[in-house]
Amino acid sequence: MVLMTHFIFRCRDIGNNCEFSVKARNAEDLVPKIRDHIISHHNVPTISEELKDKINSSIKMRPL
Repeated sequence: MVLMTHFIFRCRDIGNNCEFSVKARNAEDLVPKIRDHIISHHNVPTISEELKDKINSSIKMRPL
């Protein structure tokens, strides 16, 4: 039996009062979507290394 998983990011998990969430089959596919959301909806001009670390640590793997 193969266990299918996906990765999920929730904006509220990094401390924002925001309902945005996104999921994908791998974490790498999430990064551009998260970056675009943070820049356009939270008025963040660039993603700092600290924010990247926060984002990466909040991405969770879940079973489908």
